[in-house]
Amino acid sequence: MRFGAAVALASLSGVVVGPVRLPLSESSADVEVGKASALAVGPAQPQAAISRQNTLAGPFQYLDPTLAPDPAFLAATSRSAPPSLVSYAAAAVHSPIYASMLAGLRVYRETWSGLSQLQVPATKPLRPGDSGPAVDALSSRLGEQAAPGTPFSAALKDKVYAFQRVHALPPTGVADAETIAVLNRGSAHYEAVILANLERARWLPTNAGDKFVLVNTAAARLTGYQHGAPALEMKVALGSTERQTPALADKIETIVLGPEWYVPPHLVRSVIAPGVLEEGLAYLEESGFVVLSDWSDSAVAADPGSVDWQAVRDGRAYARVRQKPGPANPMGNAKFMFPNRLGIYLHDTPNHALFATENRYVSNGCVRVAEAEELANFLAEEPLLAHDSERPREIVLENPVPVITAHFTFWWDGENLSFYKDVYQRDHSLMAKIEMSHAKRRDVL
Repeated sequence: MRFGAAVALASLSGVVVGPVRLPLSESSADVEVGKASALAVGPAQPQAAISRQNTLAGPFQYLDPTLAPDPAFLAATSRSAPPSLVSYAAAAVHSPIYASMLAGLRVYRETWSGLSQLQVPATKPLRPGDSGPAVDALSSRLGEQAAPGTPFSAALKDKVYAFQRVHALPPTGVADAETIAVLNRGSAHYEAVILANLERARWLPTNAGDKFVLVNTAAARLTGYQHGAPALEMKVALGSTERQTPALADKIETIVLGPEWYVPPHLVRSVIAPGVLEEGLAYLEESGFVVLSDWSDSAVAADPGSVDWQAVRDGRAYARVRQKPGPANPMGNAKFMFPNRLGIYLHDTPNHALFATENRYVSNGCVRVAEAEELANFLAEEPLLAHDSERPREIVLENPVPVITAHFTFWWDGENLSFYKDVYQRDHSLMAKIEMSHAKRRDVL
């Protein structure tokens, strides 16, 4: 396998790096595979199932328990109480993101909820120059004052465009079928979405400190906060809908420059073993793959010629394989570690073309970052020199930095309202729980 094939291996199945804990110690899943034998090469054992808890809405997984939110803040912002009863100032002190969400709810109500909720007939796409009852309804719905029969104007196009930009629609200014369907959902639906995101926000750590990293899995973006404001922004790629990146709170403890990659056993079987059988042992050397002696942290290089690669290909034996640092390594140039039972971490990638695409839900749960060097410098608070050694370099952060992954399908940045596609389908169940909670409150009152 040459360089291109190595990158293809990294891309297979969306890069299966999530379930494998990579830094300088191995995941329990990796260890379990070879537990029956001291050697990495041996009779096939049933591969340990790699479980990943997909936290839906509600409490995060506080992998660092010190990041659990303040119980007093949770009580004050209980979802059984209307958000209008929450003190904005108090919320800002405890959780600036919650306070921002609360402000966003107010802005949404002022901007969109006060408009007519008239249903727009579902007809052909409506565009500038069109006229008729559907255009009249669209004008009324978006607050454009126009006499009946007035053609679709440039001003109406601007309002359609603004609505689309806020509501996660392609901003074209043309009211197509999807735009009309979203308009006809009404602002009450979107207020309920905002309330669901407020519920998520109130479970964020209230003591994340002066610096933290937030990964919004709905927006597929990472934001580094410092002194209460965004200081770093970048695109990320995330877990697929089948292997979702969970909602968690932990602390980044180490940065690994020039990381190695421990190839998951199923890729050793489905990709590496066939490559060796086809091209010989030179396949391993040219791609930077090393066969290891066992499944321990102290494993050493083993003779690849001692491996029965046909048995590995057939699933009758396992071989533990590590890839050296280099341009084809799917970890890229850096890895950001917060050791945890889920095997989740942040890392670079050699496939930066991915960040030019809209659909970046391709991994097994780990987070690939578009600008690894900038993130490393933000975390370490100093420029990190380029690392070109064949051995990884581990940098232990003197002050570990909290990292939060959260699924915010609504956001207010102080200037723009934004909804995001609910890629992980987490809104519906939370919205139902909130409505049930409010119904119980109404019953009591």
